[in-house]
Amino acid sequence: MQDGFFCCPRGCGGCGGFGCQNLGLGEANCCGSGIRKTGRLCSVIDAPCGLPGSGVSAQPTAAPVGTPKPTAAAVLTAAPTAAAAVTAKPTVAGVATSDPTCSNGVLNADRNVCCSKSKQGAPQRGNPLSRSRGAAACCQGNIRTANLSCALNPAPCVIVGGTAPPATAPPATTGPVVPPATTGPVVPPLGGVRQPTAIAILPGNPPALSLPAREALYGVKVESILMFQQINNLHFEWVADELNKGHLPQLVIEFFSDGVTCAKIAQGMYDPLLMGFINAAKAANDVRPFYIRPLHEFNGDWYPWGIYVANNVNSVADFKAAFRHVSLLFKANLPHVKVQQGYNNRNAFDTPTDMGSYFVGADVVDMVCFSLYNFAGIPNLKVAIPAAMPMCISEMSSTDIGINKPAWITDTWNALATQFTRITFISWFFEQNGKTQNGIPTRWDLNNQAEIDAWTSGLNNFRSVTAPLVRQRRGLAEIMALDGDAELIEVEDEASGGSLSCA
Repeated sequence: MQDGFFCCPRGCGGCGGFGCQNLGLGEANCCGSGIRKTGRLCSVIDAPCGLPGSGVSAQPTAAPVGTPKPTAAAVLTAAPTAAAAVTAKPTVAGVATSDPTCSNGVLNADRNVCCSKSKQGAPQRGNPLSRSRGAAACCQGNIRTANLSCALNPAPCVIVGGTAPPATAPPATTGPVVPPATTGPVVPPLGGVRQPTAIAILPGNPPALSLPAREALYGVKVESILMFQQINNLHFEWVADELNKGHLPQLVIEFFSDGVTCAKIAQGMYDPLLMGFINAAKAANDVRPFYIRPLHEFNGDWYPWGIYVANNVNSVADFKAAFRHVSLLFKANLPHVKVQQGYNNRNAFDTPTDMGSYFVGADVVDMVCFSLYNFAGIPNLKVAIPAAMPMCISEMSSTDIGINKPAWITDTWNALATQFTRITFISWFFEQNGKTQNGIPTRWDLNNQAEIDAWTSGLNNFRSVTAPLVRQRRGLAEIMALDGDAELIEVEDEASGGSLSCA
């Protein structure tokens, strides 16, 4: 099984990404970070191993011992995708056999790729791929790239036209049998999901680099900018300025004010300040779309509008009323503006309340977002979101304390490209916001060349994998139409050395 940079044993039931250490054979076999430590290269050895670009350096090491582990139920489930169209290629001279049902090979979970059973690289007559050990004979991405039809070739080959019927031959019985995971992430093939995506950056306040300066330094262009404005200092002209630069704003409105409560927001106490912003947009006759995100991370206790603030100041009903009031005020006056409901990825105090019960309603919410931060050592986290609702990551970054941050960035980009395909809007948080971990600054920004290189190369690979087959420059209207759906998300401990939590 392949995640784009690594080849995992079939017993993993998946390969790489969030929660990979919970897959069938554990981190050493199923996570990029674990495989990277082993120094196993697919060019010389069977899975688990690293493909070109994985950063694996060859080391004389034995294969990791795989201890089956129970998989976490309902880990972030990727959108089901149609199998990529496969065209049968002419086979080499001397072909004497074919395997249209993969009866002599090992069929993948999607029943559309037939892997070789050979573990020693002995060639199967008529298929030059079968001479290769490792990735070429066992990794789905390599087999798809070779594009040899099982109707005309033995394994490794692809099932032309879709799903193979169950093989009649009994399964191989040599060696330990590890049943594939029956729950856990569904990993679509590399490039299997191609759809419009949007990347945003919070560049941070000076002396941090501005977004245009970052784009010039990194050699990339992003679609969106994450902006924070406080209720007493709202400026539409700042939003318009970013629109003029070609960035789609996501405006986070923070209700920092003495004595603020959700009830007061719902009663209209801050309407004059909100209408000042709205009227400025009307006066400019500016109908370009952008997002607002009011009352973000409402399911915490660290903001005054949070529903877990001390003394039960804000009830869930008060929060919903406040959110609806602000959202409807914008929608009534600026119908081109869309609304994001921004969850934190866990409730304050780990309260087990179902987050779906906090959803305000599809009549006002256009996209559901959640914050993800990598704090090394914090336990696994969960967040549930409503079905059939576009999804985004509202804020994301990683500490560099006690982990390999470039590896985390690489693994995260790859997982977003190939596994978490329902998330189509991703915002990176690069502001050094003064928070610490054990007295050490968390340093959310890209702080050295290795981190910058990991981020930019990861972005370029993400775009290559997810780009529509007919690539066209996307306008703001298309980005605003990004879609996705999910019923349940559980964000598990990230394999490169940490977990995801609130900022």
